[in-house]
Order: sequence, then structure tokens, then C-alpha cells
Amino acid sequence: MLSKSNRGLLLIAVALAAWFGFFELRRDSTEARRRLAARALRVEAERVRSLQIESEGLRLAATREGERWTMTEPIRAPADAEAIGRLLLALERLPRGETVTPADRRRADARLADYGLDPPRARIVLGGEGPPLTLRIGRATPIGDGLYLQVEGSDELFTSHRGILALLPDGPEKWRDRALYRGESAVIRRIEVRRPEGLLRIERDERGGWIVASPHPVRANRAAVAELLAQLLAGRVGEFVAEGAIETAGYGLDEPAITVEFTAAGLDPAAPLLLGNPVANRPDWRYAAFRGGAAVFTVSADLIAPLRAPLDDYRDRRLTALDPAEIASIRVENGDLALRLARRAEGWMIEEPAVAPADPDLAEALVRSWSGAPIERFDDSGGTPGEFDPPFGRVLLSRKASADEAAADEILLVSRHPPADGRVRTRSVSGPIVFEIPARLIESLSPDPLLYRDRRLFNVPPEAIYRLSLARGGAAQSVRRDAGGAFVPEHGGAADDAALRARLTRILSARARRYVAERPADLSPYGLDAPAAEFTMDLTGEAGIRKTVLIGRREGAFTYAMLRGRDLVFLADDATLEDWIADLTAGGTGAEDAAARPEAP
Repeated sequence: MLSKSNRGLLLIAVALAAWFGFFELRRDSTEARRRLAARALRVEAERVRSLQIESEGLRLAATREGERWTMTEPIRAPADAEAIGRLLLALERLPRGETVTPADRRRADARLADYGLDPPRARIVLGGEGPPLTLRIGRATPIGDGLYLQVEGSDELFTSHRGILALLPDGPEKWRDRALYRGESAVIRRIEVRRPEGLLRIERDERGGWIVASPHPVRANRAAVAELLAQLLAGRVGEFVAEGAIETAGYGLDEPAITVEFTAAGLDPAAPLLLGNPVANRPDWRYAAFRGGAAVFTVSADLIAPLRAPLDDYRDRRLTALDPAEIASIRVENGDLALRLARRAEGWMIEEPAVAPADPDLAEALVRSWSGAPIERFDDSGGTPGEFDPPFGRVLLSRKASADEAAADEILLVSRHPPADGRVRTRSVSGPIVFEIPARLIESLSPDPLLYRDRRLFNVPPEAIYRLSLARGGAAQSVRRDAGGAFVPEHGGAADDAALRARLTRILSARARRYVAERPADLSPYGLDAPAAEFTMDLTGEAGIRKTVLIGRREGAFTYAMLRGRDLVFLADDATLEDWIADLTAGGTGAEDAAARPEAP
């Protein structure tokens, strides 16, 4: 419990906080009243629902529903909400200058007409939740840049600055909404453009993406569609040319060059947009109207280019829509031969025609080459008879690492026709359109598993190797680890432990440049029937296990080699070869039996 003294201090603190809070609240309230008193009108722009402006020869009226304003006089048309909003905000913040009371007018022997208020220069009527407010605007003050004003129903006049006059429209065009459309692209389900080049129809699919629906459904170029929608929805009217019953032939709108129609929920207007003739002497502008609308207007000719772009510009030029990262398996077929790679938890594996580790970089490159191949040309003909029956090859891409063809997300057929103009023809089994893609992809149709075998030659840690030996030219050398783990000669001479450790690290990270053959019946073509040298690494902990590299003849810039027991012939580069055949010791006897197998330590 608090002591009496502590309770007293707490009560004092609470009282001070309440006093300061009351003081701040009172100060804020006083400041708010001061700001309100400085305003000429009690107007809140957000609460205004109707607006009228009357001046000599002009009467404009508009009403608001939600955030949209509609002009109701002298014509009915969408109104520019921003222009009206600027006027309402200016009225809300209109400062009050000097006040002229009835007594002031009597002393000056002045009438309302002397202030330009009988009749007024203009009247602004604001309607909202309560009684309407009417502001009468008079003449300029004799001194300064002021203006006389009066609220109808009040005997007092007041002055304010003349800036309000610049916001008053001098005709209905100033209040017309110049946006072609009101709405967002998210509400659009379909676009139809009728043009000399033929119908362009773009539709949303069940996943919310876009397809070019004619003449055959195909994925759309999302960026191109987004740009088209952005340009149309941002389109602005240049000038309003004619209203009411109009003879449209003179504007080229009875048989418009281009018609744009949206299927959308909430896009305003929903009527088709008609684009007609160029404006005389103004080729950068075109006549336009909405079908059934009451106005002819002009729009920028910049709208024409995307509407008349070639059909292929709106087609997705990726061969598939699959993300390479989500592809779990790929199967390549060429005739009766097939190669299948699958992404497993331990990495990429060759699963057909035999199970073996796959090189991750090469597997990913194969997936990317087919999933994201660029389409260079579209052919809607479906191909010539027999071109894909049977195909030269097939490529199956799947999101699941399943061998079931039914699980494939994309099956591509490659034409039997030879490549032409640097392109090969292919199509999806799901559609008739033929895609012409770079001819280099033909090379990746090879079902040879050696092309994708893991190029890593060894998968052991350096500390697991206790002995190195080299047999070359009838002589042999060897080193082994001593009790401290350092490499020492077994048969005299000297060994550089640091150099051998660095060399072993390079050897264990070596990669085959290319696999040449698996289990060849004849090793003589590779010089491996009588190897020029053998390099062996003995492993601890598992008696009888060793890794031996057989070194054969040279082939161009590389040398044939093979791992004993794996029977995979491959090519090695010179740097790797040098690590295998360089001396292990200096000054040794070279009399060691190369076939001897010492016991593991």
C-alpha cells in the first residue's frame, strides 16, 4: 500500500495532469474557434451534394452521388470532380475580410447595387443536408484585390480576395469530365477492338490472367495488355465538338474505323467507344463518341497505335507460363528413346533410362531452355498434315516429380520439319497454334543421359583419404598420413604436406569436362586398355574401397580418363590432369609395387 505522503503526491500529479489537459483542450478549442471565425462561410466541402452557378447568360448545375459529380444543367453529362472540388475547397477556406453592416451602408448612403450585388455578378448555391447556402458575388473593392460578397438572408456584406473568380466556369465545358472512362482495370473482363486489321479480343481466364481469344485462345502478353488498358483508362477528351442529335457521318462515326468495347462490372461508360476521322488540319486528334451518347469529342491519335498493333504483339512470347523454379520434372523424348530428370530432396536425379545423380546446373538449364523459350513467330494454321504426327520429339514439363504423363502441366511437340530460318516449329498438345522457336533447342532433345550426369567426380571429404599413390611409366610413388595427419612418403624421398593438401582439395572438386561413354566394350579407342597412368586415393574406415583414375590418350585439348568401377569415360582438362600425374614425392626410390594395397590405418 502507498504511504500517506505517496498518496498525496499521486493526487497532486493527477490534478496537475487534469489541469494541463483541460488547459490544452481549451487552448485547442479556442484555436479552432479562431480559425472558424476567420472563415467567411460555414461550408464543409465533403457535405455539399449539389451546386449551382448563375451569371449573366450562364446557368450550371451539378449533383453528387458518392464521389461522382454529374452536370444536370445546361446538359446532362459526367462532371469534373476535381474542378468542382477545387471550387468547394476554396469556398470552405474563403477568408473573411472587412464587414459592411447596414449601418455602414446608411452612413455611406450606398445601396446593394453600389457593391455590385443588385443584381450580383454571380450566384453560387450550395446544397447539402440542411438549407441551401447562396453566395452572391459583387464587384471588386476600390482598393486592393478584394471582392464584395453576401450570403443571401444576411444583411451584412463582407470582402474577400478575388481568387474565387478564377475557379468559376465560363461555360459548361469547364465542368465537363474529360476522362474517357471512370473505373479501374480490375473490373474489366473482356476487351474487343474491331479494326481494319481484324478483331482483337482479349479475355480474362479463370485464374485472372489474360488470353488473346481469337482466332485461337493463347496466353496474352500481360505487360502489353496492361499498357493498353492503362492508355485507354487514362485517355482524356481534347474538345467537345457537338451535342444532342448529331449527324455522325461528317465525323466518320457512322462507320467508325475502330470500335472499342469493354465487358466490365462498374466501368463507366459501358457503351462502345467509336473512333472516326482525323480532325481537319489537326492530324494528332481524332473524332470520337460513345455509341448512343449525346456528344462528339476529340481524342489524341496516340490511342490509335496500340489499338492497331499486330495481334502477335498481344500474345505471350514465352513458350510456357511455367516458372522454372516450380518445375519438378522434365522428360525429353526422341523417337523410342527418352530421358527424364526429376527434382528430389537430395537434388536433381536422372530417373530414366537409368537412375543416377544429375548435374544441377545442366538440369536447370534444360528446364529453363524449354519453359522460357522465346516464341519468334506464331502460325495459326495448326501446321501441315503429318508435321506433328508423329512428332520429331516431345518435351513434358511437370510441377510434380511424377512419371505419370497425365500429371504433366505442359506437353510440347516438336515438328518433323527441319529447322528453317534459324527456327524450329513446335506446339502444345492443348492448342493448335504453332510456335516457331530458336533452332538451338533441337540440341536439347537428345535423350543421352551422359549429357546430364553429375560432372562431379568425387564426393568424399579430404580427411577421409589416408593414402595417395601414382603409377606412371612402370614406377610408383605413394604418400600416407602419419599419426598427426600429415602426408609422408612411404618409400623414401620427401613430401610437401601443404602442397599435397592443396592438391587433394583441387582433385576432390574436379569436374569432368564431358562424359563420352558408359561401359564401353572396347577401351582401346580412349587409350584406357593400357592406361598411361593411374592415380589412386585410399579411404579410411572402409577396407577395400579406393578411388582410382585411369588416364588414357589425349584428344585435342583434353585427355580421356575413367574411374575404375564406374566405367564412365570422360574428358579431363589439363589442370586436372596435372594434379593426377604430378610427382607425389621428390627423390624417392620409385620401386613400390603399384598393385599393392596397404591396410587402412
